Amino acid sequence: MNQVNEDQIFKIIYFSPTGNTEFLAKEMKDLLSISDGDMINLGLPNVRGQEIFHRQENVHLILMFSIHGFNPPQKVINLVNSLCKDDLSGVSLIAVGCNKTWANDSVTYDLVKKLKACGIPFFANEVIAMPLTFIMNFPKEMNQELINEAKKDINRCADSIMRQETHKREIPMKARVLSFAARAEKPAAKLFGLELHATNQCSKCGKCIRECPSGNIREGKDGKPRFGFKCLMCMRCIYGCPEKAIGPYISRFIPIKGGYRLEDYV
Repeated sequence: MNQVNEDQIFKIIYFSPTGNTEFLAKEMKDLLSISDGDMINLGLPNVRGQEIFHRQENVHLILMFSIHGFNPPQKVINLVNSLCKDDLSGVSLIAVGCNKTWANDSVTYDLVKKLKACGIPFFANEVIAMPLTFIMNFPKEMNQELINEAKKDINRCADSIMRQETHKREIPMKARVLSFAARAEKPAAKLFGLELHATNQCSKCGKCIRECPSGNIREGKDGKPRFGFKCLMCMRCIYGCPEKAIGPYISRFIPIKGGYRLEDYV
C-alpha cells in the first residue's frame, strides 16, 4: 500500500446536472478537508475548470461527473483534453451512474487514454451508483440503499486517493462497444434541446438560463426561455425548474419531471 503524501494539494472539479454528483463531491471535500475555493462546479455556464489550478505545484485533481449515455459529458471530455497544458501530479476519476454493472465500465476509457498520452498519473478510477434521475424512478427503499452504499464508496475512494493508490479496471469489449454506440446520444441531445419549451406555468425567473451548463438557453422577447442547438440532455432545466414548466414537445413521455428529491433521503 502506498504511503500518504502530506504535501499533496487536492482539488475537485465536478459536473452534476441533477445533484447526485455534487452531493458526493461535497462528501469527498469534507473527507479530504478541501476548501471551498478548491472546488469548482463544471456544470455552470462559462466555467471551464482551468481556473482552479492557479499554477500551483503538486496538485492532484479529483474529477467527478455524471454518466451520460455510458460516456462522460462533453464538458468533462473538453477539460481532460486540455490537461496536458497543466503540471498535475495526478488525476482521479469518479463517474456517477445508476449502477456499477459492466455497462458503465468503459465510461473513463478514453479519459484514461488521454491522461496516459500526456504522461499524467491517474489514481482512482471508479464508478459509483446513485438513484436514477432519468426515464424511471426507483423504489424509495432502493434509492436509500444506493445512497448509503455510495457514501461508503466515497469514503473508500477518499482513503485510496489520500494514499495515492493506483486502480486498474478491466474493461470488457462489450462495454467499449456499448459506449461507442451510445455516442449517438450527442446529436440526439441537440435535437432534444430544440424541442424543449416553457409552458404558461413559467414564472420567468431565469433560473434555467443562469444554470444551463452549455449556455443553450436564452431569454425570449416575452421573458420566457428559448432553447437552442447546444443541449447536453443533462435535464437540469427540467428537474431544476421551480414551476416544473419545462419539457419537450415530441419526447414529453421521456423525463419524469418530479424525479427523485435527494434532500428527502439525506
